[in-house]
Amino acid sequence: MKNHKLMSAIEVLRYRYRYFNKRKKSAVLEELERLHQVDRKYLIRLLAPSSGGRPKNPKRIGRPSKYTNSVFQSALRRVWKISNFMCGRYLKEAMPEWLPAIEQEYGSFDADTKGKLLSISASTIDRHLREARRERGKSFTRRGSVIRSEIPILGNIWDTNMPGFIECDTVAHCGGSMLGDFINSVTTVDIASTWTEVRATWGRGSSGVIEQLKDIEATVPFELKGYDADNGGEVLNKHVIDYFHNRQIPVSVTRSRAYKKDDNCHVEQKNNSIARKYLGYERLDCQEILSLINHYYKNILCPLLNHFYPSNKLKDKLLVNAKRKRFYDKPKTPYQRIMESSYVSQERKDSLAKIHSKLNPVQLRLEEVKIRNLIDKKMKEFRINRQNKILKNQGFNATNITKVTNPFLAP
Repeated sequence: MKNHKLMSAIEVLRYRYRYFNKRKKSAVLEELERLHQVDRKYLIRLLAPSSGGRPKNPKRIGRPSKYTNSVFQSALRRVWKISNFMCGRYLKEAMPEWLPAIEQEYGSFDADTKGKLLSISASTIDRHLREARRERGKSFTRRGSVIRSEIPILGNIWDTNMPGFIECDTVAHCGGSMLGDFINSVTTVDIASTWTEVRATWGRGSSGVIEQLKDIEATVPFELKGYDADNGGEVLNKHVIDYFHNRQIPVSVTRSRAYKKDDNCHVEQKNNSIARKYLGYERLDCQEILSLINHYYKNILCPLLNHFYPSNKLKDKLLVNAKRKRFYDKPKTPYQRIMESSYVSQERKDSLAKIHSKLNPVQLRLEEVKIRNLIDKKMKEFRINRQNKILKNQGFNATNITKVTNPFLAP
């Protein structure tokens, strides 16, 4: 139970106590100890302000920030928005690639603002964007038809510093129901360079998956050396194995352990950051938009992410004081990692550099938004037409049908 007389005295003394010298503070503490029979440390805690110590000087001490003016703040937020809201570490590394394209599309920044955008640190970017920053899918992986003992589990048999060893997985755009057919995204990621390719296929048959794997293999700037998948029957079956083994230089095929998603951690992360982030969780069961989605993936989204969006890679993990400390390399784009790799031929590098010189990140970003909105529009029209057709078959007249809207799509 609190001593009300003590608390009343504390309220009276708290403000003045801050400005007493050491001798006066000691005298006040001794008097309160004698009168109320309480511990000295307890009294010190009661007399201290909530923040502790003397009241802080409201004025910031030290060199004033050079990034607080409204022109720079507006420019930083504009670059951040156009680049699809990168974090500070990635935006810092991507700034030299994005700034010329942004200036070409929207006009030049003044020299002072441009210099600040190029010199600002990653942590300062995050700090200045802090105020501007303020559903989950189901797993439908089917057990593979291939006997598991025939496929080795990926251990330390790959050289993950060499481009060409890929992980593969699928994302079901089923909207939570596996009834009927729908579009699936086939995602592959190279472990060494983080180069990612995504394609769409209708249904979960092996022929559609192999067709997209062939297209991916023809697109990536390196030779395939290894293929690793989970135990799902759509990405690990006899047809897929024959496709990789029946060639002049066979590609090694491995699998992850059952129910261990961390074994396929690279591609699982890309499933979320690409397929789910850009196409969402709704059901895509309109076969007519399959070619549009493949155009979106192949010619717009993947070039944008592989050439202009940096990512960092884990270098090492150490156990320090019973805590796992992780060390990451400097953020780089997959394109930069390919160009720096000694395992990729110069001919492939020259071809990739020629493609890179023709790409504009701002134009790709604008086209990406345009095509994504077109996909949403076509899906909305498809659902409304399908619903109207069902209602017509149930005997509704044409005037009633025209008033029907899709209850599952918010206006």
